[in-house]
Amino acid sequence: MRRLAPLICLLIFQASTAAGGEVVIQGDIYPLHIIPTFNHGYLAVYENRGIAVYAPDGSPAMRIAAPVGANIVNADIDRDGSVAVAINWHSPHTGAISTFSPDGSPAGQVDTGPYQPSQVCFAPDHSIWILGNEDLRPTSDRADYFLLQHYSHGGELLGQFFPRSSFPADINPGQVILGLWGLRIANGRIGAALSRAGESKRGLWLEADLTGKELGRWTMSPSGGPAAMTDSGAVYIQGPGILRLDRTSGSWKTVPRSSNDILVGAEGDTLVFAVRGTSRIRREVQP
Repeated sequence: MRRLAPLICLLIFQASTAAGGEVVIQGDIYPLHIIPTFNHGYLAVYENRGIAVYAPDGSPAMRIAAPVGANIVNADIDRDGSVAVAINWHSPHTGAISTFSPDGSPAGQVDTGPYQPSQVCFAPDHSIWILGNEDLRPTSDRADYFLLQHYSHGGELLGQFFPRSSFPADINPGQVILGLWGLRIANGRIGAALSRAGESKRGLWLEADLTGKELGRWTMSPSGGPAAMTDSGAVYIQGPGILRLDRTSGSWKTVPRSSNDILVGAEGDTLVFAVRGTSRIRREVQP
């Protein structure tokens, strides 16, 4: 019976977590007042010179230092604990994707040239999708580029989608904001957030299937940005409240919430919140 005790404790912990339990992160989850990113039970915290990744039980999983002369602007964690990060170099303005094994060791890096990724997301087949932008000022010799790119886990470019020229001029594709979620994959859908120049202007929420075919685009709510996409495909944003996209009407509808905690992602069809003023993560089943 003694040998069964650790297993029983583990099963009890997993059951309580799935049912809406809390996990204490063993570190500061807001060292720079940047909203952390969450996927598959893992939390990526944005620090001064890189990111810290915490395992589903709250323990430290790895720390990834930003390369000299560059920023890590976004990270995603695969089901097995592998990590992909979007890197922007300062000079020249180029980009890269770096991947890391579950033990924290470097697994590979792909240079993306003048295309600077701002969001990165693993697909179910472990390939990597990125959202980003390029410098298209008059001094640039490039007339267009693709907003969404798809790479194999080994770094091979598999496809490019959505020409920049097919969107309004005031769209700011792949706006570089540390942390947050602007690219999600769930229910066979890729969801991408495209902001607009000007604080009062509404951006676009763009969706495609896993071949890159467009499924639709909807005007974003002015009150917030995307924060979670569930396995059933529901999309939630956080502003003054929590809103859910009604694809049929194109509107964002308020949903009940039990607290003012910060929405950081989803696990299955359960929303995941960071409890304000603490290092705790909690789950909340939606009605």
